[in-house]
Order: sequence, then structure tokens, then C-alpha cells
Amino acid sequence: MVDWNKVREEFPVCKKYVYLNPAGGSPVSQSAASEGKRFYDEMLEFGDTYWEIWLERAENIRADLAKFIGATREEIGFTTNTSHGMNLVAQILKERGTVLTMRDEFPSTTFPWLNQKTEIKFVEPTNNGYSIDSIKKALTPDIKILITSYVQYRTGFRQDLEELGKFCKENNLIFVVNATQALGIFPVDVENATSIF
Repeated sequence: MVDWNKVREEFPVCKKYVYLNPAGGSPVSQSAASEGKRFYDEMLEFGDTYWEIWLERAENIRADLAKFIGATREEIGFTTNTSHGMNLVAQILKERGTVLTMRDEFPSTTFPWLNQKTEIKFVEPTNNGYSIDSIKKALTPDIKILITSYVQYRTGFRQDLEELGKFCKENNLIFVVNATQALGIFPVDVENATSIF
């Protein structure tokens, strides 16, 4: 059971504001701020003599994150933010075929593909969501990549990743998921849901 009062204590901003839009530049937790400060304090005092310690910390985080999302530590890569990560994925997959994604997908998810000149087709929403049936109807033979957010940023619609992952496997689609709005709130199991995450 989550102790939400304890969670709120991690975010001092909650003492002053009801913060409803953490999409672009959200307030950080005390823990995250402390870790960031520790890194800069160590750099200030010791330069990069802590390099091996920093690598060990990163590997521990990699292992913890792998367990958290059902991956192996070798499948975890770190990047600076969602936009950078999606740009990397778009560059890696730019020659693989047409992309199918949701009409109101978060811009950081679609812009990298547009910048790579990848052809993109959109699924139109029905009742503020995207049913598996509407995604199936939008599928054409040239589509090789399906991109979705786990939770859509504008509507809050939550995609059934496991069902959509099965659909992608059955249709030999590369499945790319932006889990930014959901990770830590809803469970994520990359083995059951995704080919690329």
C-alpha cells in the first residue's frame, strides 16, 4: 500500500501548489535533488576521482530499473530525456518502414520520426481513446512500427500494452512505447508488452 502522505513529503512544491502539469518540467523529489546535489558536491570537492563510484551507482540503478520493468540489465540504456531517447529510436529505425501512431500523441514521440522523414499514419481517437479494433483497422501492409504512449498526455487514456504487444507480435510490428506518463504509477512488463521500449 502506498503511503501518499510520505510521497507528497518528497515533493516540497506540494506545500505551495497543486501541480497538475508535470509533463515538460516537473518538480523533482527530495531524493532526486539530493542525488543530483551529491554528484555536484563530489565534482566540486574531488573532480572525477569518484568516476568508478559513479559507474557502480549507475550499474546498480540499471539493475534496479531492469527488475522494475521486467527487463535484463543489458536492455537498459540511459538517456537525458524522452525527446532524446525517441530521437535515438527514430534514427535507429528510420529505414524500417511506415509508422502508425495515435493522432494526439505527445509531440516528443512523433516529431523525431517526422524529422527523419519517416512516413507516419495516424489512428483517429474514438471516445477519447484508441481501441485495439481501431488500431487494427488502421493497419496497412507498409506499416512496420507501432508507436503509442502508455498513457496519453492530453486525455489520460491508458493503453492496454499487453494486448497491443500481442497484436504487434502477431503482425510482426516493432512496438515503441512512451511510458513517461505512466511509469511508476502503472505496472510495466516489457517482456509481455514490447519489442522496443
